[in-house]
Amino acid sequence: MSGLTPSRRVIEPFNAIGEACGAVTLAVALAAGLGSTPLPAETGNTSSKIVADRAATTNDLNDFGDLVRLGQFVDLHKAIDRLASIPEDEDYHIADTVKTDGQHVVSLLFLFGLPTPKVFSHDAESVSFNWARGDERYYLTVSDGSASLLRTTSSDNTILAHALLRDEGITDVLKTTGMHVGQTGRA
Repeated sequence: MSGLTPSRRVIEPFNAIGEACGAVTLAVALAAGLGSTPLPAETGNTSSKIVADRAATTNDLNDFGDLVRLGQFVDLHKAIDRLASIPEDEDYHIADTVKTDGQHVVSLLFLFGLPTPKVFSHDAESVSFNWARGDERYYLTVSDGSASLLRTTSSDNTILAHALLRDEGITDVLKTTGMHVGQTGRA
């Protein structure tokens, strides 16, 4: 199955996440049986626009590594669904807003070519993505409509980046994450 997505669209910053997800990652995920997540109604108050300029087809997934990586990110998306479906009185439950924000960040991680992280709930109001690199650990925590990147070592904890999800600064957070945890080159 292949299909061409529109090659040029001007979209609001936060909706770019959902639009790009739908166009690039979730189209294949939906074909695989993954449920869709509605976009948040609020788009934030920024005057900047993001121009989606990449035509993507399902034929872009042309080797086994691409398909494995896509499958890993679909699994992350489903894991966040499962965290949200845990009863509210249980420790690992996440709120629906956290689910939506977390799934958008999963799609951005895929689009930015970042390696597949581990995911866990930090509490009901946040979800964290984790990568281990030697003696360093990196945590990208999504909470209250924002994302923060933390590096931990045995002797230090440092916040490396922080931005609102509805702000173009989220791209800087993702680029900083890529500089520290690596990129697959498959974006």
